[in-house]
Amino acid sequence: MKVTFDREKIDRLLFDFYNCTKVPISLFDLERQCLSAYATGVPPYCKNIRARFPQSCAKCDQEHLGRLETTKQVNIYTCHAGICEVMAPVLYGENVIAYLMLGRFRDAEQKFSSVSKAIEAAKRYKLDEEEQLNAYRDLPVFTRSTLDSAIRIAQTCIQYMWTESMISLKTDSLSTKIENYINEHIAESLSIDELCKQFFVSKTTLQAVFRNEFNASVKNYILSKRIALAKQLLKDTPPCPLARSRSIAVSPIIITFRGSSVKRHRSPLPPIGRVESEYESPSPVKGGGLFVRTLAGCPAFFGYASSPISASAFCTASSPMP
Repeated sequence: MKVTFDREKIDRLLFDFYNCTKVPISLFDLERQCLSAYATGVPPYCKNIRARFPQSCAKCDQEHLGRLETTKQVNIYTCHAGICEVMAPVLYGENVIAYLMLGRFRDAEQKFSSVSKAIEAAKRYKLDEEEQLNAYRDLPVFTRSTLDSAIRIAQTCIQYMWTESMISLKTDSLSTKIENYINEHIAESLSIDELCKQFFVSKTTLQAVFRNEFNASVKNYILSKRIALAKQLLKDTPPCPLARSRSIAVSPIIITFRGSSVKRHRSPLPPIGRVESEYESPSPVKGGGLFVRTLAGCPAFFGYASSPISASAFCTASSPMP
């Protein structure tokens, strides 16, 4: 999938954003190449660090970009230099194709930036503390309320980029067919061998398509699709097991997660039914795990578990679908 950006129009849009909010903003691709930016330039606070440690910013950005590609949600964080930054994903379906960055400022509540963090960074990079503190105090300051407003406006800008065709995609016909096939058969057993047979391609070709078009392995791409579906089902389906089974009727699979906040999802009910087989594999969520159970003659449910394979975390139907 080839992504192109209308830089002239995006430049104007980011100027309008900065003109209204005074929050520095930039658009980057996944190679961390700046496509457009509007700010007053790199502040002395950052320049002093970059002059001696030019790779420090790149390493920090790469770390948080990896997190962004996993969560696909706005990320507010403290950068390596002890100041506040924000990343907002530009999504195409389930894929992050670029991101907006708001940064090089202080937050008034001092949750993400503070004098102590600035002093700590100065010591770590062996810089003059007084000079860095003076430069730190010159950085713009925003309250959390103002920052949240700026984030919402930035997300609206992303939608505007799509509606005004500032972003365009050229998708490979094979990758589009594969994506549609996976979406249509997401509740069924999917494997590399099956996909190769379905589209008459070699494993090498298939893996190259996923790497180039979806920025993921075949396995992780399918897992991410199922995770997204699981979350949606947990939000949208009724709590009754039988009612849920009749409304889903999509899969002989239970997916549960370890290492993910249970508070963010519906608490599942105790299990009913017989487990026929089990399979455990790594999850894209750091510190978590994906657990798949196949049920004998029963439709399945998607549930979350905060601890390793807890039977109480599962919820299944007591009889097969009619």
